[in-house]
Amino acid sequence: MAFVSQEHKNLSIEAIFKVENSYLEDLLKQKNYKKLEEKLPQLVCKQHRVHYLEENRERWEHWINRLMQKKILVDFLHLVPRDAPRLNLKFYTRIFDYFLLDMKDYESLKTALYSFPDYQIDQVHLLEGLKNSETPKTDTILDIYFRLHDLNRDFHTAFNILVKLKDKRLFDFLRRVKIDFNLQEYLAKLLLIDSK
Repeated sequence: MAFVSQEHKNLSIEAIFKVENSYLEDLLKQKNYKKLEEKLPQLVCKQHRVHYLEENRERWEHWINRLMQKKILVDFLHLVPRDAPRLNLKFYTRIFDYFLLDMKDYESLKTALYSFPDYQIDQVHLLEGLKNSETPKTDTILDIYFRLHDLNRDFHTAFNILVKLKDKRLFDFLRRVKIDFNLQEYLAKLLLIDSK
């Protein structure tokens, strides 16, 4: 890497990328995840003479795929770009599928769903994936269902999930969406949630 730093003006961008990728691959092979976490954004986002956003996007997608192959994406989730570059929606969907279908890591899926912007989540696809997979009915899964139904603007279902969870977010949710249905039948449950 020192050679690349000193000679970068004489090397093509492709040659620089190749050396950087080899360095990152070595860190991955050595399981030096702390150094990889530090160097990955530095090298993948680094500007070389001419900065091509498309190349940057492709490099990010390559490295996220490598992290998924090694089953360690959860430790690097905070590095996945949300903007600049914005990855393809299908690629973000692949990340969510990785947690839901490949890893069955529902806590990480929930974290991802709440940390990514709404427009990067294909809620219809994920609801279908949840429906077709055998997921345990835990509070985490219910929270995932809540997030997806809320994004899908199925507020009645989202409301019922929050009631089932006895979650205090229910009151902010009601203020935000202004649900147009009779809450009378839920009054006792709402009072129980409010008293917590």
